[in-house]
Amino acid sequence: MINPGAYTHTSIAIRDALQTYSQNNEIVEVHISDINQREQYRKINLISDICNKSIIGRGVQGYVEALEYINEQ
Repeated sequence: MINPGAYTHTSIAIRDALQTYSQNNEIVEVHISDINQREQYRKINLISDICNKSIIGRGVQGYVEALEYINEQ
């Protein structure tokens, strides 16, 4: 589970690390706010395509949902 915050939109290094990690592990992306309803530059998501699941805009409940998803896998 990762909440990459602003690194979602800016960090190739985070993407590369997650790409390597995803070869043997599930990745769930969590964002407390709905990044798609915020500033235009926040709509760029460099990691969603390598995540198994994205939970966006569900507040802190998103962390619970991520843990439940991971537990089900």
